[in-house]
Amino acid sequence: MAAKAAKIRRRVMWGLSTCILIGGSFLLSNTVSFFSELLAFAGATGGIATTYIFPCLFIIKVDQGISNGERRLCKTIIVVAIIFSVVCLCNTVLDIMQKWKDIGPPFMCMSCDYKKANNLTPGVC
Repeated sequence: MAAKAAKIRRRVMWGLSTCILIGGSFLLSNTVSFFSELLAFAGATGGIATTYIFPCLFIIKVDQGISNGERRLCKTIIVVAIIFSVVCLCNTVLDIMQKWKDIGPPFMCMSCDYKKANNLTPGVC
């Protein structure tokens, strides 16, 4: 009987956490005026590091049995990924600044006339 109660509790927690995550994602994507740039910022800062930099760095530090060619290749990948990440990060910051200038800061309320004049989603206008 205790196993059944624990199973029900886990399912309720799973359902509740899923609903909160989906609801929060929906609210965030609909209230932040530059959501796509925010995702690009997250990708530029974390995506490249977790995909290329960290695995190569861990191989270099942990596996002492790799050849010199593999070691040089990993170091090259790390340098190129860092350069690419910096370029992407700078571009994303410039995009966010431009969007901030064009639309306004996040959670800013705009008049219906302004939204229509700038081809923005009019919302409840």
